[in-house]
Amino acid sequence: GYAQQDSQELFSTVLDALHEDLNRVQSKPYIEAKSTDDPNDNSISIDSWNNHLARNQSIIVDLMHGQFKSIVNCPICSKYSVTFDPFSSICLPLPKDKRVVVQFYYIPYDLSKSLLKCAVIAEKK
Repeated sequence: GYAQQDSQELFSTVLDALHEDLNRVQSKPYIEAKSTDDPNDNSISIDSWNNHLARNQSIIVDLMHGQFKSIVNCPICSKYSVTFDPFSSICLPLPKDKRVVVQFYYIPYDLSKSLLKCAVIAEKK
């Protein structure tokens, strides 16, 4: 069970250490996180990304960072809160396929005929 989490944690730690060693920003300014209450206002996305880049500039950021858009809607007052948060990796579950593919060769008794590669997809129980 925990092998995937451990490997992801190791990957994240190594990636963060590389980023910190390669970060071109020496003096990191404090920047207040921005949010909006308009779910269609994507201008905050650009501001949030620029704020992230003001503190983080490395080849790791260039190649592997992105940002999530989070929208929270209050069911009582119907107000929205929209934020943009940076990420360096995303954990995704690996799907467990409920099918198995069995491949085999059909070799005819009459060897003058060509053999045939076959595949059968069967449901696992």
